[in-house]
Parts: sequence; C-alpha cells; structure tokens
Amino acid sequence: MKSKNDQLEKLGILAAQSETADAQSTFTPAVDFYRGPLSNRPEPGDANRIWIAEETGAIYYDDGNSWSLVDREYNSVSTERLFGSFDHLIDDVSDIENLDSLVSVGDTVRVKQPDTPYVLTSQPTLDTSHIRLEFESRFARDGNPILKIANETNIQGLIVGQTSPTEDITILNYGYDGNKDNQTHTGQNKDALQFYDVTDFEVRSFYATHTYPFHEHNTGGSGISVNSDSASNFHFENCRVYQIGDRAMQISGTHGTFRNIRNDDGWDRTIAFRNNAAHHVVDGIRATNCDDTSMIGFANDPAQPTTDVLVTNASWYNLPRGLANITGAKDVTFDGVRGYNDESTTPAGIPYMYIVRFNKQAENVTVSNMDVFSTGDIERAIQCDAPVTGGTIDNVTLSNVNVQIDSAYRPVNILAPGYRFNNVTVEVTNLGGAGAVVHAEAATTMHGLDVTSTVLDIEIAPGATGTVIQNADYETIDDQGTNTVINGEAVESAAAETPQGDYPVGTFVDFTDSTDGTGNGYYRQKRDGTFVKLA
Repeated sequence: MKSKNDQLEKLGILAAQSETADAQSTFTPAVDFYRGPLSNRPEPGDANRIWIAEETGAIYYDDGNSWSLVDREYNSVSTERLFGSFDHLIDDVSDIENLDSLVSVGDTVRVKQPDTPYVLTSQPTLDTSHIRLEFESRFARDGNPILKIANETNIQGLIVGQTSPTEDITILNYGYDGNKDNQTHTGQNKDALQFYDVTDFEVRSFYATHTYPFHEHNTGGSGISVNSDSASNFHFENCRVYQIGDRAMQISGTHGTFRNIRNDDGWDRTIAFRNNAAHHVVDGIRATNCDDTSMIGFANDPAQPTTDVLVTNASWYNLPRGLANITGAKDVTFDGVRGYNDESTTPAGIPYMYIVRFNKQAENVTVSNMDVFSTGDIERAIQCDAPVTGGTIDNVTLSNVNVQIDSAYRPVNILAPGYRFNNVTVEVTNLGGAGAVVHAEAATTMHGLDVTSTVLDIEIAPGATGTVIQNADYETIDDQGTNTVINGEAVESAAAETPQGDYPVGTFVDFTDSTDGTGNGYYRQKRDGTFVKLA
C-alpha cells in the first residue's frame, strides 16, 4: 500500500496556500481524501483533510481552522509560479476586456490571480501579433475559473484574429466559466476561446466549463474553436473541458498538434475536425461520460475531407459513439486506442450505438491497436456503411461486447466494400435475437479473425463477392456469397469445366461442374490465374 506521502505526491501537492493568510506553508500529510462539488465542502475544523473539487480539480487542505487552496505543478507551467519580464501586469477586468487596445506588437501580458474570478461584461478581443498572454493560474483563489461571463451577457471568451490577420500568439493558464445557468439570451456558439485568421499560435494549460448554449449540437458553446481555413501552425497542450456546452474543440485550418486533451462529463466530440482541415497530430486524448458523441469527428462533406490526421494514445470511458464517426476523411490513422463502456444509454437517454462507424465515403483510414471492453449494451461495434478505398482495421480486440443481434445490429457489420481486417478478436455476449457476429454484404478481406459467441460467428450474404478470410478461428459460418475464400479454400459451382472465380494465388477450390459434372474436382489456382486439378 502506498504511504500518505506517496498519495500526496501522486496528487501533485506541493504546499498549502492559505486563502486568508499571507504566508505559504507546508503541512502534515492528510489522512482523509474527499471529492465532490465545491459547494458541498464542509466547514473547516477537522484537521488533515483533503477536498478535491470535481468541477475544477482544485485541491483544498483543512488545517483545522480554515481551508487552503493547494499549489499544484503541471508539465508545461507551474501554477502561480511564472517568471521572467512582462510589459503589462493586469489586475483589473477592464484591462482584459480592452486587451487589444492595451497591447503593442511584441508585448508580454501577465494577469494576476484574483481572489474571485474576473467577471466579463464586454467582449475581449485580440488582433495584435506577437503577444504572450500569461495568467498566473487558470483559477481564482476561490477555486473557480479565472474568467467568468457576467449574468445575461451575450458575449464569450477571448476572440483572436477575427478582424485582421494575426500571428505568433501564446496563451498560458487560460480558465473560463461561461455561466450557463444565468444566460437566457438567444446567442449561439459562445465559446471559451476562438481563433480566426491566426498563424503560429499555441495554448498551454487551458480549462473551460459551462459554456452557453448548454448541450446544443452545433450551436452550443464549445471550448476552443479554430474557425478559419487560413489558420495554421498551432499547438494545444494540457487542455481540459468539464461539462461543456457542445464540443471540447472544433478545428479548421492546417498543421495543428494536440497533446493531453481531456473532455469530462461533456456533450459532443472531444475534437471535431471540419471540412478541409489537414495535417494534424493528436497525442494523448481522453473523454469520459459524454452524452452525445464519439471522441473524434471529421468533415461532413467527403468532397472537402479532413486530410492527413494521426491520433495516438486515445482512451474513453462511456461514450455512446465510441472512438469515431468517420464521414469525410482521407489519410487518417488511429494507433493505440483503449475504450471501456459500462452503460447502455446516456443520462439523456441516447443509446450506445457503435465504437467505430464509417458513415460516408473515405480513403486510407486505419484503426490500429484498439482494445475495447464493454459491460453495457451496444447496438453495434464496427459499422461499415460506406465504401472506402483502403480501410484497415488492424490488431483490434472487442471484449465482452453485449449486442442485441438482429438484421440491423451486429458486432462487425460490413455493408460496403473496401475494408481489410487484420488480427481482429471479437468476444460477444449475445442478448438475444438471430444473426451473426461478423456479417458481410460486400467484398471484405480478413487476415486473423477470432470469434467467440453463442450464435452464428460468420455470415456472408448473397451480395458479397470475393470475400477472403484467412487464419480464422470460428465455430459456425453461413456462406451465401460468391467466390468466398475461408482459410485458403473456396467452394464454387459453375457451368464450366474448371473454376471461374478470381482468387488469391494458391487458393484451393472445391469445384462443382453444374453442367455435366465432368469438371468436378479439387483445384489450386496458379500464379498465372489458371487452375491445376489436384483430385
């Protein structure tokens, strides 16, 4: 068992910063840890308690007399420990609201940590290049995000580069509360942070919550939005949203990198790539308990696809649409995916629908090294609705997948051509109905398939021609397709003297001559496409 000191070190606790005293002090390791809304925190008086505010992740220490906000260290920046020179030191909200009038090209701006949030009543903007904007912390000393929208105010967080091209922008420790419970106006997309015609910009250590409108698809408030195709060369790191109005991030533009992106108790996608977005790398993305979403989304127009995207180290817990809804995508790779579901519907009543869905025509999309465990019910796991050119599912394990198998919902449902599966393991707990674990209505190639179920394992529909399944471990199969190859062998019947199908080189064919039987026999296809009769 880890010691209390080990637990404190894991939490990143360095020292206690009193909310009322003027001195920073160390403290005795805590005995009891609690987590919950800040509003539920009890009165002080029981020494050596830790309270973790679930809204912000802020940590408080009870020394027996008062609660103290604990200083914490992050990878990219040490909270409340910013060093170096600056041109402007801000401690008044009016300077934030008039930021663009305050600064000149090349300025560094530091925003002091207030006792309570800076409450915005007018729209902050920035259209000046070469600016470094540093907040001493993402949170005020009371534990709430450092920026908050005033009641009934039709504004949003900082907007960068909307009226003129802007470049070289750095933002550190940005915290935002959209105050959604006190907004009733009809404004839309009141995001925490927006970028337009901006190049060479980065955001490190970002937090946003309660954006407005809340829980609206496409019109809700999101975390970070990059809204122009001309935006380029940007980096987002250590960014978290909690109870966000729509998406964590929605991305246009090119050449973006994303590291350690997190979406907790959200609504829609963690990253939504828009039409024509291109050349993006995501390393480290996590989503938990989101109501109406897959983790990643792509362009909704295949004629303007999201292009050249690499996503690594992705994980989720309880997402109704799992990893991705692949619509307009070209040259996209997922590598290193972990998922776990233990629910069947979201709090909003939305059923758990799929893990990966190919919904519109795509090109060169690869899902590699994915491991998903599910104890909740799901309608389907891998759903292939649209044709692809070069769609690859590689090294995928689906464990304990609960599926109501019928004509529409199957764990692996292949309705269009162009897919290749390598080393796929499916373990299914059937909830009733009839059907198959793997269902193919179009030509499919599978190398390495392991199916465990109590129903039909593989079903090849009459419309599927040329399906190839090699190295398959299964119990039952219903093959009504044409020229199907299972573990190197095909069965064919034709009004001819020799097999007529086009098979992989070396395929053995159990052939029936349906005219007069003289061509009946066991054949092997040669490299030149002809057949040699073996028996």
